[in-house]
Amino acid sequence: MTTLILAVALLLPPFPGGPTLSVPVTVTMQNEGGTKLPATGWATYYADGLFPGVVRNQLRYENIQPDTCPQCVGYAAMTWPEDLDRVVCLLTEDGRKYGPIWIVDSAAGQHRQALIDSGWIIDLQFSVWRELGFPNAPTLVTVTAC
Repeated sequence: MTTLILAVALLLPPFPGGPTLSVPVTVTMQNEGGTKLPATGWATYYADGLFPGVVRNQLRYENIQPDTCPQCVGYAAMTWPEDLDRVVCLLTEDGRKYGPIWIVDSAAGQHRQALIDSGWIIDLQFSVWRELGFPNAPTLVTVTAC
């Protein structure tokens, strides 16, 4: 198993126009078994209405199972294909716990390293993003097991 650990103190925003943090962002990734949890990093969101098509495709290719999480409040994407079909919760910077969230997509291989280097951890369904009241900019979260 190969494990990559990224721990950086962000002095500049990793995304244009994104917030500047003076706290460490620690993302521990492994490419066998998925992302090691808990993991803290940047959350962003998919365009409104995009996830239903993603779910249909992932079900069609049997990358996820239809009965994984009927109680989940939304969908998300994480880094590794091994993250698919996981159920996670979020901890926000203000201490709220939110979830469960079903991981139904993963980063494309050609984008994975850049996302890891930026401190990105999860893309949320837009309705989840709105419900959490996040700003229109990357937001720091911790992804945990529920």
